[in-house]
Order: sequence, then structure tokens, then C-alpha cells
Amino acid sequence: MRKMGITLLVITTIIIGIFLGFPELEARCMAWLDRYRAQPEGFVLVSFCLLSVDVYLPVPSSIVMFANGAVLGIAGGTLLSLAAALTGSMAGFYTGRLSRRLAQRFVPANRQREADELFERYGPISIIITRGIPVLSEAMAILGGTRQMTALRFLQLNLLGYLPVCLLYSLFGHYAHSSAAFLWAFASSIVIAFLYWVGGRVFVKKSVPRKT
Repeated sequence: MRKMGITLLVITTIIIGIFLGFPELEARCMAWLDRYRAQPEGFVLVSFCLLSVDVYLPVPSSIVMFANGAVLGIAGGTLLSLAAALTGSMAGFYTGRLSRRLAQRFVPANRQREADELFERYGPISIIITRGIPVLSEAMAILGGTRQMTALRFLQLNLLGYLPVCLLYSLFGHYAHSSAAFLWAFASSIVIAFLYWVGGRVFVKKSVPRKT
């Protein structure tokens, strides 16, 4: 838990530092995205590919999801982000299902331990409560395939976990011309991740009987 908190703190600090240190960056980014609103086909393809490989490569998925909302609107951005995120998660799932040794090539040893501890402690709901947590989310996707879980069940859990995050980024991306919109979107995604985490722990405590 402490390691995840440190990870979120570092990422948040970097994002805020970038946008505070370069106040014109957000305006330039939005001007660049405006070009694709008239002809978004190429943007859709690039965005889908980036989010789909996020489980294997360090793609800034939050920025891509935000851009989806800016270019395609709330509904279109949400659907694109969700479809790509689910595709990436399922690719990770089948990577883990194919071979745990293969899964270990993509997941560092420390992340494997964290993911294994979460699976053991919270069960399948750990998939939901980690969808908004950077790095760990990808590790859980790959290692999920090594667990006794059907692909359909894994897909359902990812859908529940990813939908609010994708919707949030698309919502703020759509209204991104307001001041500091990206920072608000990023902050809100952290809040949602925290709520999922706390809510999941409460659910588990109430659902699993205590040992006597």
C-alpha cells in the first residue's frame, strides 16, 4: 500500500510540475488536438494502438484518454478508451495464461509480489480496485492470466474498473479548453482510484467472514 502511494505521489508531482512549469503546454496540446477533430480517423487508430500496448510499454494512458475526449467527445472518447483498454488487458491476460514465465518477462519482480499479495488478500475484486493505479494495473492484467479465472470473468471485472476512469478522462477532455482542465482530470482519476481501493477493501471485509 505504501509503495503504491509513493508511486501515485511521484506521478502526480511530475504531472503538476510539468503543467505549472510550462503553462503554455496545455494550450499547445489542445491546439494540436483541434486539428484532428475534422478528420479523426488517423487519430483513432493511433490512440487505439497506444492504449492497447500500454500493458507492455510505458504509454502515458491518462494523456491519451484525455485526448480521446478532446477529439471525439464524451461518448466517442469513452468508447475508444474503453475498447482499447479492454483489448490491452485481455492481451495481458492471455500472455499470463500462456506462460507464467512469459508473464514474468513483462512484470518486474516487485510488482509481481504486490500483485500476488493483492490477489491473495482481495481475490478477483483486486482487478477492479487497481484499474486506475498506474503500473500496478498493467501488472495485474498480465498476472491475472496466471490465476484460476475465466476470460469472461476477467473481462467483466476490467469493464467495471475501467469504465469510470475512461468516462472521467473523456468528460474533462471534452471540456478541455477551460483552465487547468487536464490537472483536474488527473486529480479526479486519482480520487476514483482511491475510492475504488477503499471501496474494495470495505467490500472484502464485509463479504469474507473473519477467522475465529
